[in-house]
Amino acid sequence: LGAIAVQVARLLGAGRIIAAGRDEQALARSRELGADATVDLKQTDGLSDRIREASGGQLQVVIDPVWGIPGVAALEAVSPFGRFVQLGQSAGPEAVVKSGVVRGRYLSILGYGSFLVPWEEQAAAYRTLVGYAAAGELKVESEILPLEAAPDAWKRQATSPHHKLALSPRL
Repeated sequence: LGAIAVQVARLLGAGRIIAAGRDEQALARSRELGADATVDLKQTDGLSDRIREASGGQLQVVIDPVWGIPGVAALEAVSPFGRFVQLGQSAGPEAVVKSGVVRGRYLSILGYGSFLVPWEEQAAAYRTLVGYAAAGELKVESEILPLEAAPDAWKRQATSPHHKLALSPRL
């Protein structure tokens, strides 16, 4: 998700793009794909300050697939009137957010789940992404495995192989 988000942000004209993660290989790949700065989430002390510093002091939009402690740190770093889009919980299903963090800076917190997005909007967004990929503007690293490798693919996916795994009955 992070690699796609970095590239799409760049394609849509975002200014400074920051990627955050817990794996140096993924962070390096984010820089290759267009991130201006990266933040290592393994060290949580001073995390919101490091995010704010990486942003150059202006953090208008956060796409958060992790929630938990890193999500709260990103929320604390968002600039006044900024938007925080929450779409996952890989770092934890709960987060403690002080009310002043949101209220005192007029932040918008938006939850996202594709189940509520009308099919037509999803199809249009997918066509846009496929168009970027077909034009070579969006890179999606993948590996195609034979269908009988499904158990191994699940194990590998659980350890985050840093690319998409696909199964094919024709291999």
